[in-house]
Amino acid sequence: MTKNSLLTQLKKAISPSEYTLLLEDRLSHISPYNRRTILEIMEHTEAGDTSLPLSEIQALKGILDSYLSRYLPDDPSTWKWILLSCLYLSFIREEPMHPQKLVHYKKTVTNGKTSYYCPVKNMEKDTVCSFCVCENMKKRIL
Repeated sequence: MTKNSLLTQLKKAISPSEYTLLLEDRLSHISPYNRRTILEIMEHTEAGDTSLPLSEIQALKGILDSYLSRYLPDDPSTWKWILLSCLYLSFIREEPMHPQKLVHYKKTVTNGKTSYYCPVKNMEKDTVCSFCVCENMKKRIL
């Protein structure tokens, strides 16, 4: 799968009526952060032909499904927006999945390369954090 094909799939997951509601800010079960991200998905036209491992995409989706069913079992209407946002941010934008204001990650740019450092990154395998571009804040060299 390529970044372009993933972007196309993410866009197809959003119906025209949902997109209209998003544009009008009339979906109550979506956070402002995820709403902005979903609108960005719909406006994004080119993601490139970089190859993405389908197994990684499926693994992140599986971990998110498990996490959401455990921690948001009574609110499945929000799951779609979280899943789409996380897949987009992780694999297309290559940016942190959480809003900066939530986890207070730090961003540095050195020689044109952007790095993110998160103070709460879980280093265990098979967690959502294992798919995030952030490095653990403890690794940060000041």
